[in-house]
Order: sequence, then C-alpha cells, then structure tokens
Amino acid sequence: MILTKTKLNGIIQTNVRVKGCGNMNNIKEIRLKKGIPVRYISYISKISISYIYLLEKNERQNPSLNIMKDISKALNEPLTRVFY
Repeated sequence: MILTKTKLNGIIQTNVRVKGCGNMNNIKEIRLKKGIPVRYISYISKISISYIYLLEKNERQNPSLNIMKDISKALNEPLTRVFY
C-alpha cells in the first residue's frame, strides 16, 4: 500500500495505491456475508451505488482514502480488512 499526499491550492489530498494487486478489496465478500445491500452502503457512506458496484468488480481502482474509510465504516469493518 502506497500513501501519497499532494497539495493543490492549499488543500492536501491523500491518495492510496495498491501496487501489484489484482483484487483490491473485499467489499462484496463482506457485504454478502453480512447480508448488507449496496443501497445501504451507499446511503451510509454517501457514495453512489454505481461506484460501489464498480469497486466490487475491480473496474474502478485506487479510491481515495476518504472513500475507503466511508465504505469500511458502512460495513462496520476495519479499513485493512476491506481494502488490502
């Protein structure tokens, strides 16, 4: 896991990248085990349903740290369990 910080116009943005990792997350696995619908994760995290589905299918990679925290919180799991 690589953390990078960039500063643009006085705003610091933190990005997380996973190097050499095909399957970046356990969102779908955890969600299905707990019986949590994507709509609930979307509602709690304020992230669109379509974006969550894309993350589950690994069609979107390297989400921001804030997005990873919000999804982990909605799943009630540690960030390192959801994203690796």
